[in-house]
Amino acid sequence: MTVRLVIGADHAGFGLKRELVTFSVELGHEVEDLGTHDETPVDYPDFAETIGLALREARAERGVLICGSGVGAAVAANKLPGIRAGLWPRRLLGTPGSGTRRHERPCIGPSCDRARVRAGAAACLPERAFHR
Repeated sequence: MTVRLVIGADHAGFGLKRELVTFSVELGHEVEDLGTHDETPVDYPDFAETIGLALREARAERGVLICGSGVGAAVAANKLPGIRAGLWPRRLLGTPGSGTRRHERPCIGPSCDRARVRAGAAACLPERAFHR
C-alpha cells in the first residue's frame, strides 16, 4: 500500500529525516520533504506548522516530524486545529498510537528506526472519528 507522506525536521533531526525520506521512497511511498535541508539551526515549531498545514490541505495522508526529542514537535503540532500528533517512544516500537486511536502525525527524535517508519506508514486510520 502506497502512502503519501510529508516529513520535516529541525536541525537536530536532519540526518534522520534524510535517511527516513530515502527509506520511505524505497518502500514505495510518495514523500514530500518539507525541510530543513541542512544542519543550520532552525526552530522546530516552524516545521510542525508546515507539516500540519500540509496535512490539513490534504497534500499527504501522514506526516512525520523530527526534532531533538520529538516532544517539542508534538506539542507544537497539537496547537494546530485538527492536528493530532503523538510521540513515538522506543517502547512503542511498531505500534504508533494505541488501539484504534492511532496518531496521524508521529513525532520522533533521532532514536527512531526504520521498523517504526514501516509500521507507521502501514497503520490505517480508524473507520470512525473519535472525540467529536
